[in-house]
Amino acid sequence: MDRSLPADISAERAVLGSCLLDRDAIIAIRYALAETDFYLETHGWVYAAILACLNDNVPPDLVTVSDELQRGNRLEPIGGVAFLVDLTVEVPTAVHVEYYAEIVARHAARRRFIEMSGELAAAGYAYDDTDRLISEMARRLDLMRRTSETRDRWLAVAADGAARWHEKHQPVQFTIDQVLPEGTFLLTGKPKTAKSWLALNYAYAVANKGKAFGHFQALVQGEVLYIDLEMGPRRIWQRLHTLFPDNPPPRGVNFATEWPRVGQGFAEWITDYMEKRPATRLIIVDTLVGIRPPRNRSDDSYEQDKSFAQTVTDVCHRYSGLSMFLIHHSRKQVGADPIDDASGTTGLSGGMDNYGSLSRNEEIRGGGVLKFAGRDHLLDHIAMYWDEYLVQWTYDAEATATASGKLSKERREVLQLLGKHSSGLVAKQIAELMGKPYDSTRRLLSDMLKDRQIGNSQGIYFSREDDEPQAPLIA
Repeated sequence: MDRSLPADISAERAVLGSCLLDRDAIIAIRYALAETDFYLETHGWVYAAILACLNDNVPPDLVTVSDELQRGNRLEPIGGVAFLVDLTVEVPTAVHVEYYAEIVARHAARRRFIEMSGELAAAGYAYDDTDRLISEMARRLDLMRRTSETRDRWLAVAADGAARWHEKHQPVQFTIDQVLPEGTFLLTGKPKTAKSWLALNYAYAVANKGKAFGHFQALVQGEVLYIDLEMGPRRIWQRLHTLFPDNPPPRGVNFATEWPRVGQGFAEWITDYMEKRPATRLIIVDTLVGIRPPRNRSDDSYEQDKSFAQTVTDVCHRYSGLSMFLIHHSRKQVGADPIDDASGTTGLSGGMDNYGSLSRNEEIRGGGVLKFAGRDHLLDHIAMYWDEYLVQWTYDAEATATASGKLSKERREVLQLLGKHSSGLVAKQIAELMGKPYDSTRRLLSDMLKDRQIGNSQGIYFSREDDEPQAPLIA
């Protein structure tokens, strides 16, 4: 077994080279390392010189650090300016300086532990006062923990903005385009607003990589776990026969009518299920009260709601690409914002990644509005209507644009142009008539086509009121 003291000379040189290359590097690690953390004394000298420059408000570089070392009669012993140049050549970038510093600090902590253990062992031979030895051991362990472990903890979670900027992260992925991102989503709504039917629509869209509301494409295909703690087996059977009257439903959606509450096995069951069914991409909980533990009347209601919601969100975040869709009842008074709509305190929505509220549109028979809010780039809201034949909520593009007031001046102008040209127009013609750049016009038309505000046939755009262009035009 190698009994040499632990050290990583390459990491030490990388720290120093990074600080000489980028003046901001020392700012990022100055509280993470001390001169004595370096295994080689000469490395500690260079680091001390860099810190001295920083403390004097002098940017550390080859010239300033060389001067500082020269004034302390340490430049020649380390190998002169050539030694500092070699350090900068070895490190192509200073981006990873915090990672290098963590390695150096970790080895320094191990050396201190080894040295302390040796001193305590020697004291054990020299003194027979056991209580004093135990007290001294406890004191030294606490000192080492405060100087090493605590620093390692905050170093692991705190990083300079420039380092965060260079980190590699995947952007939030959407399970269903624009309406359901990964993470937790809390849906609220009053009774009889067909929240469970909406959840079933999401479930089979994901299982078959179909479209939710007949419009929004599921971007992933995977299994779905529907935890139904309200309807029971008979009503599930009834709804499945309503959706699929002639043949059994396609595979991929699993139904559970029992599940433990949070704090009583919820997380453990989810963990076990995901290990056995790793292809699961959506978990639906219907309804939230079925997994919420009983309230403690002596505790703050907001804190209980926030802790409960955050626990569910933390469980969901263990699995990349997983969405958890949770259905909850609305409060009696309808909130103007989805965050205010959930029954209970705002701690519920505050602990979720995203949330929405489903309500009936009183102005349109069979109409509904689904409002969105949260941390990710969701739509503001969508308008829908209840399709009795398909037994589902169906997207209504025209009502969505009208209700949102988001039919922009440019979109209105496009609709007016196409209304005047019943034979249709190509994108180039629309751009010229509007006096707009061709590329931006193409993007506008693509968005309007996606929102079903206009139609397109063989490159010709037309008003949906015309169904099809009467005669094709030559581009």
